[in-house]
Amino acid sequence: MVDFSSVHVTHVDREARMLTAAKVRNQVKQFMTLLNSNSPETKVQDFLASHSYFFSGVIDLYGPSPLYSKIKLGSEYVADFAWFDINTLGPEWNLVEIEPPGERLFNAKGDPSAFLTHALQQIKNWQRWIQTNGDYARKLLPNVLYPLGHLYMGRRKELSSKNQETLRQLAHENRMTSRIHTLDWFATAGLQIAEHLSSKTTGGKWTVPVKALTHKDLANGLTGDAKESMNHEYAKTAARLSLEERLKVRERDYLDFG
Repeated sequence: MVDFSSVHVTHVDREARMLTAAKVRNQVKQFMTLLNSNSPETKVQDFLASHSYFFSGVIDLYGPSPLYSKIKLGSEYVADFAWFDINTLGPEWNLVEIEPPGERLFNAKGDPSAFLTHALQQIKNWQRWIQTNGDYARKLLPNVLYPLGHLYMGRRKELSSKNQETLRQLAHENRMTSRIHTLDWFATAGLQIAEHLSSKTTGGKWTVPVKALTHKDLANGLTGDAKESMNHEYAKTAARLSLEERLKVRERDYLDFG
């Protein structure tokens, strides 16, 4: 086991301090309006890039890594978002694919839609690119080896009981490489933040910036707490633990879509 307890995150994001439960609940309503009006993917992506705490539950808001937006993987691919976690297996990068609210998870026959199949393949393409371009990829994403993909697509209200069972099975089959959620998952995460703030007299105390950083920021190199964590004496060694060990953890930590 690797001990990262000596890595201390001290900076509290100023914009997080300004948040209130009422403000976040209003933002959840704004986000749901985007989904219900089938807004373009760019608008959904821009909203999430300005409200990183809607990722609460998958990103550690008190952790060292900011959320990064529109990360270019060479000239071939662009991940909508990226961040890294620090755990006993060392740093682990997470890459996110966002699909437009109007794209359905299933077709009229109840089979996975072409959009869903393509989105899952997109994540696999990212992972394959990183494996193929290891040293180059690690210049952008330090210590990256086996990134975990996250797909956000479709709406809960569109899922029949049969669809839910099929999606559960598909999520289970892809659990080693990906996590599948509906876009409504973000609204639930936002409401949980609102509940957290409702018991506070002041705003959020987390460290992850409210606004996502850019590809350029990431390409310029990690800074602050992120750099300290990634340069921890055990980070590089731990990051190279076997894929088998990482897959065991992913199996253990697997959660259903939501």
